[in-house]
Amino acid sequence: MERIDVVSVLILDEERKRVLTVQNEELWSLPGGKREEAESLRQAAIRETKEETGYDVEVEGVVRISERMSSNHVVFFTFRGRVVGGKMATEDPEIQRVEWKDLSEAERLMPWYGDLMALWNGPSVYRNEQGGGHTIRELTHEEDFRSVFPLIRQLRTDLTEEKYVDLLHVMRKEGYRLFGLARDGEWLALAGVGIRHNFYNGRHLFVYDLVTDSQQRSKGYGAMLLTHLEAWAQVNGCERVELTSGVQRLDAHRFYERKMGYNRTSWVFRKELT
Repeated sequence: MERIDVVSVLILDEERKRVLTVQNEELWSLPGGKREEAESLRQAAIRETKEETGYDVEVEGVVRISERMSSNHVVFFTFRGRVVGGKMATEDPEIQRVEWKDLSEAERLMPWYGDLMALWNGPSVYRNEQGGGHTIRELTHEEDFRSVFPLIRQLRTDLTEEKYVDLLHVMRKEGYRLFGLARDGEWLALAGVGIRHNFYNGRHLFVYDLVTDSQQRSKGYGAMLLTHLEAWAQVNGCERVELTSGVQRLDAHRFYERKMGYNRTSWVFRKELT
């Protein structure tokens, strides 16, 4: 089954409450299209928007990920973006019209996006920025594993570096995966997860470890990383995310429940991916 990546860009005129839309045959949508070979998602979003609308845009994080399984595996990425130049026009022969639509009209024409203002104001689920931005990626190499040991040791204080590396290699064979959030080469937050199956959760992502550097807490890095993992889990067919937290960590409990929207049963926190 072929994997196809499709990008779109949500561009909102906040002052006038309008959204940039394009009409392809009879269907209205956000500007965007298929990612080409050797092209990043961000590059595809910028190129497709220019071709379809005539505008030069900057794009920020992905605010929505969805997928469709048919003859191909199609994954849809919606970026948040803004106009920085150009003028309304189109180079794409498949685009009939380019218009700024009122929010209510845009939501009526594109109901699959839901509340566009909420989407615009929501957290980004993916970032890959250079020059002072934040990068979230999976760790797969020995040098990466060792570089994050000081951070994981803030959570698992009894670990030595060698014990950590030895256990990590065994755990990875059993499906454990490490994701880190970094800025300018410095690790700020780390999560260890695995996809699991059981009768009450079905296919789900279990978060074994989640830690933000003690000097970087309350800056949104934990939320950014957990939101990325939720999107990654959804793309990988998980129905929900589950984690556990010690009853003594009341600050963490408030974060999971109030900030991230998790439901709590005793020390178990669970979130539906819908």
